[in-house]
Amino acid sequence: MNLHEEAIQAILGDQWPSAFATQGQWHVFMVSSVTDPNIESPSTPPIFYTFNVVFEDLAARLADEECDKLLELPGVNVVFKDTVRKQLHTPQSPQFLGLSTNHGLWPDKL
Repeated sequence: MNLHEEAIQAILGDQWPSAFATQGQWHVFMVSSVTDPNIESPSTPPIFYTFNVVFEDLAARLADEECDKLLELPGVNVVFKDTVRKQLHTPQSPQFLGLSTNHGLWPDKL
């Protein structure tokens, strides 16, 4: 069973079952119901982000077989492999803005 090198995203229905008090509880239940307890789990939990603004969805690291099982659950609309579409250059922002690493935005003396 190969874990995805990249994350998957699952787009869910906008309502979770009333048996769960929160969206997060529902997500944990769904993912735990498809993961194989006999396989050594990684040190980090499979779910690493949940979204609830535009879509109810989650980002997780699951094996291919687990993704297939997740897609079969009621309330799961889509499961797809998430890919990085653009490399971020956030650490380069100070240089891009012309800021000195020694003094920052403000001069030493005003």
